[in-house]
Amino acid sequence: MRNANLENANQLTFSQREGKVPLPEQMRLGQVPTKFRNVVWRCIDLAISSCEFGDDLDMYWEDSADTFPAIIWSYKFEIKLQPHDKIRTSSPSADKTYSRELVLKSEYHEVITFVEYILRHEKCSPKLRRSLICAFDETFTPYMVTEIEGVFSVVPRNSPESGEATIAAIETIDQHGMSGATMHLRKAAKRMNEADYSGSVRESIHAVESVACTIDQQAGKSLGPALNSLEKVGLLKHPALKEAFKKLYGYTSDKRGIRHSEIGKGGTDVDLDEAIFMFGACAAFAAYLASMQRKREELG
Repeated sequence: MRNANLENANQLTFSQREGKVPLPEQMRLGQVPTKFRNVVWRCIDLAISSCEFGDDLDMYWEDSADTFPAIIWSYKFEIKLQPHDKIRTSSPSADKTYSRELVLKSEYHEVITFVEYILRHEKCSPKLRRSLICAFDETFTPYMVTEIEGVFSVVPRNSPESGEATIAAIETIDQHGMSGATMHLRKAAKRMNEADYSGSVRESIHAVESVACTIDQQAGKSLGPALNSLEKVGLLKHPALKEAFKKLYGYTSDKRGIRHSEIGKGGTDVDLDEAIFMFGACAAFAAYLASMQRKREELG
């Protein structure tokens, strides 16, 4: 996958590399490539077609409890909050029309939310799940699929290297049994996909807090106690590193609207790039703390 990404990057013109003209759409965050939409729609179209029984809508509906139409039904009911009696009249053609419009014409975050919902649904077949995951890589989409605490989640790729580093950090946290931190990172990814960037940063910071509180229960209101505890046992040796961590954490206390929702005050000016940075930084930070805590336990 990395070679494919580098190949795409090498195809940039000088003007694009200099920032004088827009980047290709597949390299821009905040949207998904047209090719990605087309591939996803093809996967869904095939999944629905495999459930068709000619004009027998009763058969289509009865069998939908164990097939792909059940995913569309539950998505409309749980995510779009449509009444059950309206969804009951569904048909292959109606489901195709609905899915086609959503995938090809909706905002990027709605498309990602829909795909993520399919990936997580118990009725999603292994074949369909593999096809959808491949769609992210094959079309060089600036988002990727990973598993956070065993749950499929779509997160910003940002770059091949930083994306891989973030996944490694999440795996480290999970391996050390810090389920609270991985839960918050999963929520951070979900918030980001919903374009709630300040909410995403909040959840990213909560992941750090969760690990910090495991190290020192006094770290609930400030990261300082956890850092001091690590320093006392010789696991945080460089003062500059300690200060850097404290400043990163302190950012969220200074930035208006991140630590607590500010209803009626215009919210905060956090954007996607900032949310992506904090997601990766906090994942790496939490992984570091988790590793240090494991070493601390080994030292007794």
